[in-house]
Amino acid sequence: KNSPNVLLDLQNETDHCGKQGDPDCLGHLSLAQVREIRNAIKEIEPDQIVTASWGGGDAEDYKSFLEQTNVDFIATHGPPRKKDWAEKTTVEMKRARSQLSSEIPILFDEPSRCDKGVDCKDRSAAQQFLSAAQNATRSGAAGWFLHTTAGFRLNNRPMHERLNRTEKIAVNRLAEAIK
Repeated sequence: KNSPNVLLDLQNETDHCGKQGDPDCLGHLSLAQVREIRNAIKEIEPDQIVTASWGGGDAEDYKSFLEQTNVDFIATHGPPRKKDWAEKTTVEMKRARSQLSSEIPILFDEPSRCDKGVDCKDRSAAQQFLSAAQNATRSGAAGWFLHTTAGFRLNNRPMHERLNRTEKIAVNRLAEAIK
């Protein structure tokens, strides 16, 4: 409460509910549950920023997702983790914007990571991350995250020390890339 710089992501990958791996929604909230929790939070703290991230595309379209959850911004894991994912960031932004009003912010929060569409053994792979961030910025996204497994377990080393060589290159060049 009273923390304007904190955002709440109520559920990572809400689109996994009801699908293979979680057919009974035991590990993921349904969109109705996201809306219910979001509404409860807003009753206590009306200005709290609330979302739930999702894969985008296959599970629901952006408009339907927003109508069902009433989140404050879209946090999409699009575009799909395929070979040309970085170039498709602009296409995904246009697709999302065509379904939504211009007021709702769109954040690319898990577009890809090493071993999920990017071969990070090749040092030039850092350019894929930088291109995705540039494309998100140029197309009007509210933000873009570098998604990495380096932050999964921080009990024995800080995140920056856990980044691989490719990720460190991307992090060190990111500010310049999105100017």
